[in-house]
Amino acid sequence: MSRMSRNKAESARVCVAGRQGSGRRAFTLAEVIVAIAILAIIGVVMGSIFASVGDTVTNGRQVSNLNRFAARVERVMRSDFENMVRENGFMVIRNEISNDYSGINPTPHAVGLTVTDPNPRPRRIDELMFFSRGDFTSRRTPLHPDLVARADVARIYYGHGQQMPEDLGADPDAPDYTTRYARPRLDEMMANIMVDGSMVDSRLGRPSALGVVNPNEFASNWSLLRHVTLLVPRSSGVQNLPSNVFELRPREQDAEYYRVADSSRQVALGPATQSIFKSIAVTQPYEFLALPTSGVQVFDNPPNGFSIRLNELSMLAGNGVDGTLVRPLPMSGVVDVAVTDLGEIRRRIVNTVYNTGSLQELTPAQVNPASAFVGGAYTRSDLDTQRVGFDIDGNPYVGTTQIDFQSGGIYAADPSFVAQAQQRWMLDALPSVPYEGSAPPQATGQRVRYEDVPPRVYLDDGTQSNDPEVRRQAAIEQADQEMLASSVFVPRCTEFIVEFSFGIVDRRTTSPNYGQQIWHGLRRTAGGEIVVDGFGTEFGTEDLLDDPTTQDDLFSLAGTFPASSFEDGNRAVNQTASSTAAGYDGIDQEIIDLVWVRDNQSLTTPMGDENILQYCFGYSYRDWNLNSQADQNDSDGTNDYLAGDDDDVEREWPWPTMVRVTMRFVDPADLEDEQTFQFEFRVPGLRGRL
Repeated sequence: MSRMSRNKAESARVCVAGRQGSGRRAFTLAEVIVAIAILAIIGVVMGSIFASVGDTVTNGRQVSNLNRFAARVERVMRSDFENMVRENGFMVIRNEISNDYSGINPTPHAVGLTVTDPNPRPRRIDELMFFSRGDFTSRRTPLHPDLVARADVARIYYGHGQQMPEDLGADPDAPDYTTRYARPRLDEMMANIMVDGSMVDSRLGRPSALGVVNPNEFASNWSLLRHVTLLVPRSSGVQNLPSNVFELRPREQDAEYYRVADSSRQVALGPATQSIFKSIAVTQPYEFLALPTSGVQVFDNPPNGFSIRLNELSMLAGNGVDGTLVRPLPMSGVVDVAVTDLGEIRRRIVNTVYNTGSLQELTPAQVNPASAFVGGAYTRSDLDTQRVGFDIDGNPYVGTTQIDFQSGGIYAADPSFVAQAQQRWMLDALPSVPYEGSAPPQATGQRVRYEDVPPRVYLDDGTQSNDPEVRRQAAIEQADQEMLASSVFVPRCTEFIVEFSFGIVDRRTTSPNYGQQIWHGLRRTAGGEIVVDGFGTEFGTEDLLDDPTTQDDLFSLAGTFPASSFEDGNRAVNQTASSTAAGYDGIDQEIIDLVWVRDNQSLTTPMGDENILQYCFGYSYRDWNLNSQADQNDSDGTNDYLAGDDDDVEREWPWPTMVRVTMRFVDPADLEDEQTFQFEFRVPGLRGRL
């Protein structure tokens, strides 16, 4: 075959092969659609898997972040408890349910997390206060590097704060930066707040007013504060100050020394309250009078401007812009120093003041609030000189749980009401103003002020004034603004619950709490069973005593409290005496009155139905006992329970062994996602004890 013939044959084979290949069957439209659907399903499945993995990772990170945050919170609180001052301090636990702030027996008020919360409910807004040792420094921005307030002991307060409704005046184009909202006041009481001429209720959980938003209306906006107040003892002698303080020359000019030096109302150029007790904090300071204690530098009748501040508005004094009349208060949120020490605090509580001619103890309510004005009923010096430290027999006196019920006593008409002077002074040391049913509605239920964002973030407009006074005041106001957020401890804290235990173990065989220690506070239930109850005459529905008819102690009381806690004391009837069988061990009613602070609500509300309970743990108390001879004040011998009897004995004040804290807060990314954490802390014993 020729070459040409072979090429033609090969070409023919190629053509045939091409025709055969082009004849293969292609994918139909239905097959293509099915394939695409399968690929789409696979994509969706893979997307769901990746999304699930992503959500798991995100949720894991969220849980991890919450756990880390809770761990930091616990670490700070545990340090406070471990360093608690036990031998020379006191502790206050105040339980409260959000209420309507009206009447002696307030009604619980439901509070939602947000405006869309379908299930609002009453929420716990408890408070806790005690003293702790450590290395404390004021949170205030120092105005001079050599003048910084420091202390080795401080008052520690945990409780919800209170924001002020925004108010920059009626004209949005011309903001007013002198309002109470924009310019924090040293003597702010968070009451009677006016916005555009109308009274506004900004307390926790209260609904917003028309045209004015209450920033505390919803629980997701609440913040738990850890407010630390440094205890700085009163300075003595002439203070060694820097030569130049904001262009003031305290070493050269007496008037400028007065402005820079520490006083009853200023420490290290920062505002300071003259007492942790609110009733004393608003009285006339030492500087207005002669101090009854020698060796302390005092300036009688100081010149106008007796502090680094000038033109400080004063709400309490009501005297315009006279800065010398302002009484700084921790409630303002800008004051974190108190000019006092533990010894002075103890003397105020233990050696209480008496009305002339009787043994009636002076309570904080009897210190006239008008003392803030010149010429008021009490001054700072008055309260010191009127201290009584001895009873009618000349023995050192220790405050008691009760007041004199003789004819003519201020509580003689209602002997069931226990004045509890020591305890009421302890409650007066709270920086807040707790709910009090007998007080005017707007004058009660106030908390320490704070702000998430300073009302005026920047005060400096970029220009430098030639007037040093202008620069001084701008620096002071900037520090005030920054202080408003310094105490925020747990943002978006929707609930704060504080409970305590004496170590009493529930040994009732039918109890779901068998073998567990009993916790006290406002009554709480779980599954219909009482798991927390008030410290009173019963736990749940049974008397809080050990029954001799059973083999085991029902509550193991005898091993928890000292023997003196089971004596009759000054009460003719208590748990032991009221029991029909012999051998019952019941806690003396005097111990209950010592710890549980009675108020109007406690006297009229059935046990377990309270929405406010107050507990105080102090130093020591005078155990009043029946005696064989009449009291010197008692001519007919019928009143044998008065202070001064020859068998009165000083006893140790019972303290809890454990404190339990439960807090709830929400995720900022989901304001209705509420998380709960609970911590237990051991309370230190007296020195030398576990």
